[in-house]
Amino acid sequence: MQHSEVWLDRLRETHGHGQGSWLSGQTESRTLDSILRRLPLPTDPNVLVGFSTNDDAGVYLINDDLALVQTVDFFTPVVDDPFTFGQIAAANSLSDIYAMAANPSLPFLLLAFRKKEIQRSWNRLFAAASTK
Repeated sequence: MQHSEVWLDRLRETHGHGQGSWLSGQTESRTLDSILRRLPLPTDPNVLVGFSTNDDAGVYLINDDLALVQTVDFFTPVVDDPFTFGQIAAANSLSDIYAMAANPSLPFLLLAFRKKEIQRSWNRLFAAASTK
């Protein structure tokens, strides 16, 4: 496949903390915990696993024989090549599903890039994710 070179390292901004993170790891965890603690817990009895358990994914009971396991990850590129990053992102999300003893069936890809970069690299990101 022909593609123009796109280096994703320009999308990583450290702001003096961890690579690609706006807060260092422990500070980020404490900040997220304090935010989540203020949110009301789900009262729907079909929510089997919510954010209160700090699991890899959420689980929602559809019926007695079926539950939906969902996960969403967001992280800045850890490599420069869009194809490689797409594979890493897909593998990361799949590992969350497998950690919940579930089988992946409906992929969801969340992207946040500047318009200029995404137009040149989204094909490679999606192609890479589909290899997983």
